[in-house]
Amino acid sequence: MKQQPPKCSIYWLLAVLCTLVFSGVSMANPLDDLKKVGEAKLKVLFWDVYNSSLYSKTGEYQVEQFPQALNINYLRDIDAEDLIERTQDEWEKLGIK
Repeated sequence: MKQQPPKCSIYWLLAVLCTLVFSGVSMANPLDDLKKVGEAKLKVLFWDVYNSSLYSKTGEYQVEQFPQALNINYLRDIDAEDLIERTQDEWEKLGIK
């Protein structure tokens, strides 16, 4: 009598294959519908800290006009906890809660 493979392993194999096939489908980039307002680089003395770009729907900055996105690319190794603490401190100074 010929032994059949368990059905659960067939379903598992099918699930893995579907995952591999559809993993190439990319999610939409949130910046696709936005235009760059401007960009800047933060330097402290001789060190480059980050590059940043601001995006909006029209490509112009307008207060309280959304959507907007700020993209920050850190050029140095920065600890996540330190970044969060420093950001909170700076927001408090600016009156942002």
